[in-house]
Amino acid sequence: MRSGNLDVSNLPDGGMDVPSRGIHALSLEAGDTGLSTLLILRELMELMSHNLGEDVGTQFDLHPHEVFDLIAGSGTGGIAALLVGHLRLPVSAAIHLYCDRLAPLLFEPFPTSSDEKHAATLALEAAMQEIVANITTSADLQLQEPTSPTSSCKTFVLGLSPINMKYGIRLRTYRSKCNESPNASIWQAMRATTSNRDRFLDIRIFPVITIVLTLERITAAVTLLRRCLT
Repeated sequence: MRSGNLDVSNLPDGGMDVPSRGIHALSLEAGDTGLSTLLILRELMELMSHNLGEDVGTQFDLHPHEVFDLIAGSGTGGIAALLVGHLRLPVSAAIHLYCDRLAPLLFEPFPTSSDEKHAATLALEAAMQEIVANITTSADLQLQEPTSPTSSCKTFVLGLSPINMKYGIRLRTYRSKCNESPNASIWQAMRATTSNRDRFLDIRIFPVITIVLTLERITAAVTLLRRCLT
């Protein structure tokens, strides 16, 4: 997990309006079972809330979507980015959902047949659709449809596709002036960033993009720093 304030004064104009203070950006990487990323993020938000409260003399309960302008993630970190960024969940609620509904499906024993892989894929997709439906108005809500009229936090997640094996595919919650991004549904973005051919079937996102596995060679932090304005 990496966070920071980016000096964007020398970067070209792109898909985001740049605040005068720069962009507060957070990257959440794939790793282990994904839980440690969320636990560290919860600790970070508690520390920021405490420090801000001491500065102004009142209590605060800050959430990632209130602090960061841009949150990026890959793999299990991509799920975390969508939960706390685009879907605006408190970190504790994201931890509960992740541990209760997703981690058991993401890390169950490897399937030993195509039927088992198909069943595992359907179970994971159903869980992701249920999560999105319970938080938003629809299980198939598109990634680039706003989940709140007041939230300015933008999110993207990474997946690897045969058409871009070097840098991967970025699935964004915002439109880019420089290059198009597939407008997948939120649950499809969750599936794409956690794709793993050893466990699940490939996912095809309209029109012709097939996500085959998650990025291991390219981290969300590298892509965030390179592409945060595109």
